[in-house]
Amino acid sequence: ALLRSIMVCRFGQQQSRCFSLLASAYHAGFYEHVIVKFIIKNYRSIEKMNQVFLILVHKQPKQLLMLLKQLESNESHFIIHVDLKSEIQDFKSITTNIKNIHYVNERYDVGWGSISIVKATLALIKELHSNNLNYSHAHLLSGEDILIKPILKLNQFFSDKSDTIFMGFFKLPCQCWSNGGLDRLTNYYFGNDKKNRTYIVKLFNRFSRLLFDLFPFLRKKLIDGINFYGGPAWWSITMEGIDYINKYITDNTAFVRFFKFSLIPDEIFFQTILLNSKIIFLIDSNCKRYIDWNSPAKGSPAVLELEDFNDLAQSDMFFARKINFETSSQLYKML
Repeated sequence: ALLRSIMVCRFGQQQSRCFSLLASAYHAGFYEHVIVKFIIKNYRSIEKMNQVFLILVHKQPKQLLMLLKQLESNESHFIIHVDLKSEIQDFKSITTNIKNIHYVNERYDVGWGSISIVKATLALIKELHSNNLNYSHAHLLSGEDILIKPILKLNQFFSDKSDTIFMGFFKLPCQCWSNGGLDRLTNYYFGNDKKNRTYIVKLFNRFSRLLFDLFPFLRKKLIDGINFYGGPAWWSITMEGIDYINKYITDNTAFVRFFKFSLIPDEIFFQTILLNSKIIFLIDSNCKRYIDWNSPAKGSPAVLELEDFNDLAQSDMFFARKINFETSSQLYKML
């Protein structure tokens, strides 16, 4: 009966009712039903869908403005988290002419490698969920990203692929990460936010791997029944995927707590949620980001410069990172 109602609303052009029923179908477990997948793809292809850009920033308001101008279109919406260490008014004042922009009030002191970046991303997701916006994808970006394809091409591509999640992933343990990667979860790491910037905590974090190798009984136990996945922290997730994440973290608070003292959890948290769900078949492992991890002399990842232009121009990706507003100015102009 639910599927029949969706079909009626689809062909009757009752947009809000159709999306409501699709959400019910997903929550009821009809993830893999061919009709549901058909409706998502074909209903949304009637018109270009909104694109939501979830952006984490901590510096360079002018660089954020340049990114927003690249991404501007009638279908673009922006939700921004400004690091608690930064002055939010510096960002708000320079972006007053940007349409459809929201700054989240729930802000975090984001430290490298800590749970704080996951919390900041969840704050963006909560803000998006509260806006009741219809969209094809939510794209997680940093203020150091750049668009390398025309925004109209991006809008068309993701509208046409509105049933596909673009998220890089691999199952853990994986040889691509030091020690397979699971020690990021089992060893305790206390982050680098303000309250943890003490000498003792820094010393513990530095020698924690040695400590847990010597005393393995101190390690955290992995959650039973869950396969853990890693991958790039930046992704483009469909509305159904975002709704699933929002519902999962509400219903599984123990899962969120498990990541509290983990190392670089933003590269595991969201992959693990979606790759253990029934919408796993909707995930494409290409995250559509150009990221250079093979030039250590230029950073990890590399800060892209003018010499990278040809590689970017020939890439089939939509975003690239990292970009420095000052050293990458010529690359900005070329793109």
